[in-house]
Amino acid sequence: PALYLSNATMLNPMASPPGNQLYVITANGDHGCTSTDTVLVKVFKELKIPNAFTPNRDGRNDTWNIPGLADYKNASVQIFNRWGQIVYRATGYGRPWDGTMNGNLLPAGAYYYVIQPKENGYNALTGSVLLIR
Repeated sequence: PALYLSNATMLNPMASPPGNQLYVITANGDHGCTSTDTVLVKVFKELKIPNAFTPNRDGRNDTWNIPGLADYKNASVQIFNRWGQIVYRATGYGRPWDGTMNGNLLPAGAYYYVIQPKENGYNALTGSVLLIR
């Protein structure tokens, strides 16, 4: 479909679909030659990383949930305490951090993260998250 293309007749249009979109491309050559192929434009969500969470087991905001990170299947997440010790590590983000290390509650404070989405041209994302008890 020409939907979400800047110009469907251009050789290299800009595509801006709101979600993943499969496009069928047909090229017509001289003497009636035709070739068809498909292109999947995959749309990755912008990562907006929360800077605080409250893992007090009240059922609200108990994990450090990063919307959109699950779309990055190979993403790595590392969280460090103030001494540089890794307190959480994951590949993918199927289980968000719950403010524990090896099942033990961590104290309130600032923790530092390195997130490497490994897709969509993202470089490593770094910053701090405040664990509030």
